[in-house]
Amino acid sequence: MSNADTRVESYFANLEAALHGPNKQSDAILAEVRADLEAQVHNAIDQGTDRELAWANALDSIGEPAALAKSMREALPPAPPKPWVCNLRMILTGLVAVWTLYLLYGMRSWDYGIDLSMTLIILGFHLPLALLLWPGLIWRWNPLFSTGASLAVIFLMVSVELWARNTPITHELGVEVALATPGDSTEPAATTTSALDLPDPDRLSKLLLPLGFGGLIVLVFTMLQRRKQRFVVLAWVLGLLAPVEAVHQTEEALFCAEGRNAIAWVRAYETANGRLPTNEEFKSEYEPVWLSRVTYYVREQKGPDSTNHFSIAWARATCRNHGLIYHSDGTVVGHD
Repeated sequence: MSNADTRVESYFANLEAALHGPNKQSDAILAEVRADLEAQVHNAIDQGTDRELAWANALDSIGEPAALAKSMREALPPAPPKPWVCNLRMILTGLVAVWTLYLLYGMRSWDYGIDLSMTLIILGFHLPLALLLWPGLIWRWNPLFSTGASLAVIFLMVSVELWARNTPITHELGVEVALATPGDSTEPAATTTSALDLPDPDRLSKLLLPLGFGGLIVLVFTMLQRRKQRFVVLAWVLGLLAPVEAVHQTEEALFCAEGRNAIAWVRAYETANGRLPTNEEFKSEYEPVWLSRVTYYVREQKGPDSTNHFSIAWARATCRNHGLIYHSDGTVVGHD
């Protein structure tokens, strides 16, 4: 065997090792590289170049085996794992998606309207994990593949989810209120703010966490190798979010219509009788139009005008532990 042949075989052995071969994919890459080099060498020999020198020049032109293998791995997807590994990863991705929808569905019931910050935080936790688990979506090396970084991210995810599950949700009215009389009211005060907003009152610090997770979502989308995959993943995310939002938007639209109708009835009663109806009078005389189980209560505001204010409350059909309140001043809030 000539020196050229020895160098060629040594080069391809090192290239195969750098590609983590032998396997089907490494064999295909080696065959393609060898065919290109042989064509280059034949052209050089036809032009009068010595065979050994032609092979030496050809090998030098494609660089070291390790560098070539790295560029190949970045450009080509890895060899597909065994079928049971693929199935397991797809099942785990489905479980992550179901858990994410469960969290989004529960979180959406906390308040009136969508909370974009919490939505970004939940998606930022779980979407990267789902995309990394699904076979063949992300294969380029990135910091998320680092063992240390992965353990840190998992620890952070578990810590924050445990913190969120054990954080008490408290609500404030912003002004001092009290029930008018035991007979006039049976419900607690309404909700206008949630303590599940970040504990730091500074607005900038409240925005940092959702912005950070929003940036993580964008980063993971850029790691998808094919442009079509990005649109497919985006369509899946929006398709899974749409039913959650549609259900709650329908609830809120019906409640607002019922709240306006109830407030109009209370105002008409007040005009006719010179006072607000009691809770018992509301229950016996008011006829709901859109929703049943509507609760009415009067609040005495301790302020300069000492005016009585009232509210219409309703427990969500999708989550009885959470509800909506329509205040007499026209504001709508969520309550827990």
